[in-house]
Amino acid sequence: MDRTFTVEQNLSWAELSQVSYFLAVRVKILRRLFISLPCLGLLSGLLGLSTPGKTADLNLLTVLQWLEPMFIFLLFFLVVIPLTAGYVVIFKPETVRGVVYRFTSTGIERSSAKLDIKIPWTSFKELKETKSFFFLYLKENSINNTFVIQKRMFADAQQAEEFRRWVDGNLEL
Repeated sequence: MDRTFTVEQNLSWAELSQVSYFLAVRVKILRRLFISLPCLGLLSGLLGLSTPGKTADLNLLTVLQWLEPMFIFLLFFLVVIPLTAGYVVIFKPETVRGVVYRFTSTGIERSSAKLDIKIPWTSFKELKETKSFFFLYLKENSINNTFVIQKRMFADAQQAEEFRRWVDGNLEL
């Protein structure tokens, strides 16, 4: 089946933030940090309780202090990702607007004001779907190697479903 799909990308600030959060939770080092920080805080606090000297009461405030590094880490991402998305949308709009993806039987052609690339289907490993996006991952494990296709850029849900089936078929080859 020699079908082609052409999809334009026009990410808004909210969509770019949503995509960034989706991809950030898939980065192993960030997940490990988010898990290890509270564990280290709790371990430190529990070890502090067993030291000789002034005895501390174990209460909710004490436990929350032990989890403080995790809260700071979480707050950092809740603030930094939207600010970074805003910076990109305002000062680097060519990276999120006016990007055209052309999907052919041989691969993907990505065209923008500053960069044109062609990638064969053999370089891709999987397609993930969310309510609003398709995420097409390259075989290299890196957040920078993810193509984001907005579902709202398709004429209707049927065309988006046809696109998903067509891409899945090309990935299996």
